[in-house]
Amino acid sequence: MADFTDDFTGTDGDNLESRTGWTRLGGVAGAAEINGANQLKFSSTTATAYIAPAASDENHFAQAVRRYTGAGDPFFFPWAICVGDMDNFIGCRFPNTTIIQLFKRIGGSFTLLDSMTTTSTVGDTIKIERSGTAITVFVNAVSELTGTVGASELLNNNPGMVVRNNIVNPVIDDWVSSQATGGTTGTGSPQAAPATASASGNLEQVTSGSPQAAEGGVTGVGNLIQNLAGTVQADPATSSGAGNLSISASGAVQADTSTAAGFDILQQLGGILSKILRPVLRVILRKIL
Repeated sequence: MADFTDDFTGTDGDNLESRTGWTRLGGVAGAAEINGANQLKFSSTTATAYIAPAASDENHFAQAVRRYTGAGDPFFFPWAICVGDMDNFIGCRFPNTTIIQLFKRIGGSFTLLDSMTTTSTVGDTIKIERSGTAITVFVNAVSELTGTVGASELLNNNPGMVVRNNIVNPVIDDWVSSQATGGTTGTGSPQAAPATASASGNLEQVTSGSPQAAEGGVTGVGNLIQNLAGTVQADPATSSGAGNLSISASGAVQADTSTAAGFDILQQLGGILSKILRPVLRVILRKIL
């Protein structure tokens, strides 16, 4: 997972929603703006939500450097997660210079999850994070607030912030939040389970990225594996029946003598002939001697 960052470098008065990665949900345009010191300020008393790029799931975080003191009882949430809109989110705030609080808001109703006296001040790094139903607020990487939400509550993956009630300059700086990368890691190709696959033609993904027969438990004629050189060959450990092929040291295609049915038949015939001829040879030798 990659992180989305914004140091709010720009022109004084630039709307937050005009910057790459940010989306405004309701409210009014320009409720959050860049100031002349390349920090973020809140410029409206109208409730407005902003979201950063979505995370992979509801387990995500939002982090920023604190730039406001909390004086004047500012009832806004510069650090928020699981943001659906202005009425649905989990957020952290400083209502004054000595208190830090953690709220959830569902359907417009606020619930205080945790509150405590803090020594946090301007310049501290504040982070709010969700892990399952647990919510934690960190101040300079130290846990200060904890709370829980219901397993089915606020199941969205939007980190962001909520502007409310107060005009304050500045508020935060140096934003970081978790962001979904999209797609999958590795080759992502479907494969049969190597320990249980059966019948010819089952494929699995190998380190080289080339499809091959599943090596464990595959039966039937014509199963293929990928040898170290990257060449497709019969799987001598599991293939059966005539016509299986392997690759010789020189790279030539040849019958797999360890499993080919024809070779097995010759071995069986040799054993039968040996049993028939051995007594005859003994009689002849006795007569000669």
